[in-house]
Amino acid sequence: MPAIRPSPVTRFWPAIHLHCVAGIATVTLCYARSNPTPHIVAAPTSLTTQERMYASAFLPTKGDLAASEYAGEAVCASCHAGIASLQHQTPMYHAATPASLLSIHSPLKFQESAFSYSVQQTPSGIIFSANSVSASGSHSDSRAVAWAFGNGEA
Repeated sequence: MPAIRPSPVTRFWPAIHLHCVAGIATVTLCYARSNPTPHIVAAPTSLTTQERMYASAFLPTKGDLAASEYAGEAVCASCHAGIASLQHQTPMYHAATPASLLSIHSPLKFQESAFSYSVQQTPSGIIFSANSVSASGSHSDSRAVAWAFGNGEA
């Protein structure tokens, strides 16, 4: 019986396999280098108010005009009636109010774990107080309130 010889494909299989793997690796590497991933640019960590004011073309606090130089709500409403009619219904419209409104609900109190807060009417005006109790002792601070922010939702 004649001896069985391995076919050329079987005999060279390891070399063929190695060349295929090397070829695929080369193509993958070339593709990866030709299509780099975009670099992520981190936003600045912190800007001063002055930097923010001049970094933007429009910023309400930029200060280019005095308040008296703006046209006002009525003039805007003459061209933008639909927007103006809805403005008074938005939470943003009711977001800031003089602190005197808080006297209607005085005293307001809130507590969260070791911290307690209160807003109350005093002879000198509306006062906000914050108190905390910890192993190192108790701490408190009080300040006069000029404006109330929020629309009555907490």
